[in-house]
Amino acid sequence: MRMRVMPALTAVLLLAGLSTSTTGPAESRDQPEVFRTDTVPRPIPVVHGRPGKPVTLKHRARKGDVVQVFVQPLPMTSCTQTFTLRGPRGATLAMATLDPTTRLSRTGTWSWTYRPCPGDEAAYSLRAVPFRDLRLEPNGAPVRLREHKGYSDAASFVPPEKGRVILLGRHAGVVGPDGSRAVGYGDRLVFEDGRLLVPVPPRKRGRYTVVAAGARVCLVTPTKLAGQVDGPPVKLAPVGGRPVGEYAVRFSVADDTWISTGPGPVDVEPLGGQPDPTRTGGPWHLAPGAYVARVTPNTPRAQGSLTLRSVDPGHVDGSGDLELTAGHDLAGLALFDLTGDHSIEVVGPAATTGWTLTWAADAPPAPCTSVLSCLGTRPPSLPHDVARTISGQGYLALVSTDGASHTVTVRIGDS
Repeated sequence: MRMRVMPALTAVLLLAGLSTSTTGPAESRDQPEVFRTDTVPRPIPVVHGRPGKPVTLKHRARKGDVVQVFVQPLPMTSCTQTFTLRGPRGATLAMATLDPTTRLSRTGTWSWTYRPCPGDEAAYSLRAVPFRDLRLEPNGAPVRLREHKGYSDAASFVPPEKGRVILLGRHAGVVGPDGSRAVGYGDRLVFEDGRLLVPVPPRKRGRYTVVAAGARVCLVTPTKLAGQVDGPPVKLAPVGGRPVGEYAVRFSVADDTWISTGPGPVDVEPLGGQPDPTRTGGPWHLAPGAYVARVTPNTPRAQGSLTLRSVDPGHVDGSGDLELTAGHDLAGLALFDLTGDHSIEVVGPAATTGWTLTWAADAPPAPCTSVLSCLGTRPPSLPHDVARTISGQGYLALVSTDGASHTVTVRIGDS
């Protein structure tokens, strides 16, 4: 498969808030957002409501302030209850969450209203937490986000318009440039050319704010290394004690080449391009040119190695048995050209763990435009999938998932 540029799936995101931008062109005439650091915000008093009644909290804020609001106690009933956020000019926004976090889009008085479910006679309070903004710099010192009396710490950064940075931190909630909140599952978010790298990137570039009480976060650039196909293993190790979010190993091929990488999952992409999310772990069919292999370490301090090996594929043009062998840095590969549907099964060995056999067309897949569509583009595989037919032209690849050597016998049935 020749490499092509398409969105990469690097993280699963859940939208937990909405943009607070409710104005038109007049917004640009307002005062610019101030990127303050180390300024302790003024505490916002708690507001107590009456049993079964809506409760409203009002406070002053400056453009760019990030605020989180909590309902207390946590409601025990379930319905379509929402927060309503009203801006200084009267525009409202419904927020379907019990702990909305957002960046406020203008200076003035903001109000948050929570309406209990019908029949809920509990008395609720609203507590707002303003954030002290700390600056995150690429490859700078990590920032510990702490809770204080009346406010909490947040960390903000503006990803560079060119290049790649990785946010490392424990389950960090991130408020994007449009004011909406995304909750990242895991401890690693990738930003490329100023935008969060997800299947459908935010249209707006700008400031991201991390809100995660007790988290220790840092922003790092990829650790760049050089490699060679069929050359010695590339040592992967932190440089100068700096945590690593990604190793970027550059290499080139002079001819049309299939390569295998190992050990562990690797993304291979054209230099200056993006990976194919269906092919993590390879093998890779590369046209002549320059490439980068991106390796994600298990931890920011993990060390290891990467091997780039060319693969000479076998060929299948009809029914019969085929033996494939894979190891920690070598995939078993065969190209197939079959007329009609054929059955496919593994008849040996008895062990069904430690390896995966996949098959797919050797052609660029359709671009995915959402998390679900990207997950749906994964090629069929054994021993995991029920669908066990193969047809047309493509490749069969055996990959070791535990680093050990595995040999399997694949049987292609009659059409």
